[in-house]
Amino acid sequence: LEPILEWLMVKEYVEIQDKEKYIPTEKGRESLKLFLARYTEFLNIFDIYCAVDLEKGEFAFSNY
Repeated sequence: LEPILEWLMVKEYVEIQDKEKYIPTEKGRESLKLFLARYTEFLNIFDIYCAVDLEKGEFAFSNY
């Protein structure tokens, strides 16, 4: 985990507070907000297409 935290520090996404814990910087918080928004959008779109049968070309839930 340490190499990842070092990389995040180099990219200024996290910083060390009181020489004992890592906290996100403002840049890190903004990046996390963007990631969560994009991930939520992905889940919404995936939820629509998760039941598509590509071989038959129909929704698996069409029988209900």
